[in-house]
Amino acid sequence: MKNEQFEKRNKAENIMMGDQSTSRFDQYYEDHITSIVRRAEKEGQFEGVKGKTIQFDSDMAYNPEKALNKVLKDNGVLPRWMELKKEIESLRKDLEIFNDEANIKKTIDLINKKVMDHNLSCPRTSHLGGINLQSYLNKRGIK
Repeated sequence: MKNEQFEKRNKAENIMMGDQSTSRFDQYYEDHITSIVRRAEKEGQFEGVKGKTIQFDSDMAYNPEKALNKVLKDNGVLPRWMELKKEIESLRKDLEIFNDEANIKKTIDLINKKVMDHNLSCPRTSHLGGINLQSYLNKRGIK
């Protein structure tokens, strides 16, 4: 019985010591910028600062990707993969104009490269498929 009590007490002391050492480090360490900001807060230098309040949607708290995309959209910035998707759509429209195999091949190679870049940088649910040159030529009736 005494052995079990000793082990419990020893575990509790180790946990407390671990917590104390962590809290001591956090308590005493402060980088230069943080100390400047805290001093300014204590002196009341931020009291007159006006800023735009941020409204958080409760759904956004559990979906950081959605929150990031919303912030980017609100500020007129598109993630790289969305820009690539627009470029790919434009190239696919341009592809319909070409009738010679050389231009079609160059455009399909460019589309497939952009599709790969897109798929490497976007969420899995937004992946796009590339274009098979031979299938496309057969579909268009170009030999």
